[in-house]
Amino acid sequence: MAPSLHPIYPDWPSSPADLVPLPMIEGPKLKPFDFGGPQEIEFLEFISGGVHSHVLRVRIHGQEYALKVFRYVCSESWYGMRFCYNPDTDYKEELAAFAPYSEPFYAECRAFGRLQETGRTDLAIDCFGYVLLNEASERALHDLKVLEFDGDNNYCADDCRNLFAGLSGRPPPLRGILKTLGRPNDHREKLSTVTARRLLDDIMQMQQLGIINLDVRHWQCIDGKHADFSTAMTTPHCLTSPEVLAGKLAIPPAALAAVEYQLFTYCISDYWAFQEMVKESNRHLWMKKHPELFSPYILDGLQQQRRVELLPISGHRRYELRRTPRHRTVPYTLVDPRRFDWRAPRAAAAAAGLAKRPTTSVRYRAARMPRWYYPCHESAQRHLWEQCEYTDYIDFAERDGQIFPTWRRHSDICAKLTKLLKSNGGKLDMTVPENKELVEMDEWARFVHDEEFIAPSRVY
Repeated sequence: MAPSLHPIYPDWPSSPADLVPLPMIEGPKLKPFDFGGPQEIEFLEFISGGVHSHVLRVRIHGQEYALKVFRYVCSESWYGMRFCYNPDTDYKEELAAFAPYSEPFYAECRAFGRLQETGRTDLAIDCFGYVLLNEASERALHDLKVLEFDGDNNYCADDCRNLFAGLSGRPPPLRGILKTLGRPNDHREKLSTVTARRLLDDIMQMQQLGIINLDVRHWQCIDGKHADFSTAMTTPHCLTSPEVLAGKLAIPPAALAAVEYQLFTYCISDYWAFQEMVKESNRHLWMKKHPELFSPYILDGLQQQRRVELLPISGHRRYELRRTPRHRTVPYTLVDPRRFDWRAPRAAAAAAGLAKRPTTSVRYRAARMPRWYYPCHESAQRHLWEQCEYTDYIDFAERDGQIFPTWRRHSDICAKLTKLLKSNGGKLDMTVPENKELVEMDEWARFVHDEEFIAPSRVY
C-alpha cells in the first residue's frame, strides 16, 4: 500500500520523539501518555462499545485505567465541519484539512487539551494522555475480544483504516485515550439537584472555555463528570473562528451569518440536551412511582401537562430556557464561546474567572452572565425555541489550504470546480463558457450574493 500524500492519522512511531502532542494544528493539543519505557498494557475487560470507540479496562504498571480505543469512522460521522463530498472527486485533501477539527479522536484530544492548558481538568474525568497501540498491544487486545475498528455503527465501511496509509505503507495504528476508571452514572435512576446543578455549571464553564457540542447524556457521565468529547468542537474551529481557517480568503457577510447561526444552534443544543436528560430522569422516577400508568400514551400526556422541575434559577423551582413566552423573547443561550481568547488560554480563563471552580452558585452566575442573544424573525424564534436538535445546512470546502463555508444544497459545485482547478494546474480558460458559468455558480454557492442566501432569520 502506497503512503498517502495527505496523511490525517498519526503514523507508527519509530522512536519516542515521534510521539508529539496531537493534533498538529493551532489550538489545544493532548500529550502522549508516558509509559516510562516500553509500552506494556494488560487488557483486563471489555467495558462497552459505541459509535466512535470501544472502552476497555486495562492495567499499566499496576494502575488500572479506562482505555478508550477509537474506531476509524466514516467522515459522515464527524461533527461540526461537514465538507463538500463528491464521489467523483479525490476528496482526501479535504479530509486531511478537516480531520484535525472534526475526527472523533482529534476532537477529544482538543477538548481534553483545552481543559489541561487552562488548568480546569476538574470539569471532566481525569485524562492521562493518548496512546498509539503497538503491534503487541493490538494483538493482546484482540486476544481479549475481537473488536471492529473499521467504520462505525451508523455507516458501513470496509477500509476506513486503510484509507490513509502511513510512510511505512501500513494502515495506521489504533489510537486510544487513557482516562480514570470510574463508575458510569445512570441519571435515570436518580438525578439529584446537587448533581444536576454541577453538571449544568460544568456545561456553562466548558462553553466559556470554547468547548461546545458536549453530547450531554446520562451514559456519558462517569463519577458524576463529563467523560466523552468525541463530538466536541473546541475553538479555534471553523464555526467559532472562520476567519482564521479561511486565511487570506475574504468571507462574505452572508456566509458569516450562516456560520453564526450554525454555531448558535450547537451552543443552545447543549442546554436542550441537559434539559432532556433531566426530563428523562423525572419520567423514569414517575414510572417507578406509578407503575399502573406504564403506558406511553398516558405518560406522554402527563409529560405535556406537568411542568418538569429542573434547577432553581432566578428564584424559580425550574431551569427552562423556554419558560418565557416566545413572542416576547429573543432566542438566547448562556454563553458565546467566541469570547474565549484561545491564543492565551490560561490568561483568558483567569480573566473570565475560570482559573478555578467558582464558589458562587450556578443560579447566581447564570443570572449574571452576558447571554448571547440571537435576534431573528418570529418564525425563526419559534424554530429555535421549539426544537431540541437542529439540522446542519452549511458545508465547508477546502481550496489551496483555505477552508470556507458553502451552502449545503449546492456544495457539490465547489467540489467540482476544485477538481477542475487541480486537473489544470490551478488555472482555467475563462473563454470557455462552461468554465465561466462554473466559476459564477461557485461564487453563488459560497454566499457571495447575499440576496441568494436564505438568511438565518428566515429559516423554518
